[in-house]
Amino acid sequence: MSDNMNQQQETVIYEYTTAQWIKTGAIVSAIAAVISFILMICGKFVFLVVLLLALIVLCFFLCCFCSLTITDKRVTGKVPVGKRVDLPISHITAVSSEIGCIIITTPTGAIRFYFVADKDKAYSELNRLIIESHGK
Repeated sequence: MSDNMNQQQETVIYEYTTAQWIKTGAIVSAIAAVISFILMICGKFVFLVVLLLALIVLCFFLCCFCSLTITDKRVTGKVPVGKRVDLPISHITAVSSEIGCIIITTPTGAIRFYFVADKDKAYSELNRLIIESHGK
């Protein structure tokens, strides 16, 4: 009976949580604040500065609650709008990578995970798992 339980255990291959992203968000926010301060000193583009800061704060709060966990059997996580996903590897049809995000495609649609730390590793692991799953 313990052999059955061991076979059903999932092995975590890749994990990304909010805590890893907060450092990146803090750096991006600091850079944006410096740029905004420089623009305000010049006395120009005040509306642009306010808009830039608002967009950065909005992106930070939307994306700082993201997570992505890849196991040998499924992909689970939370995307920026708070939607939770739980996808078996066998239901994933494709994985693609863009600047700043990984896109997982299923028969029902595509799901984007933004600001994934070490996205190249996540991308290669997902591709490997999909090829193994569809090869069975």
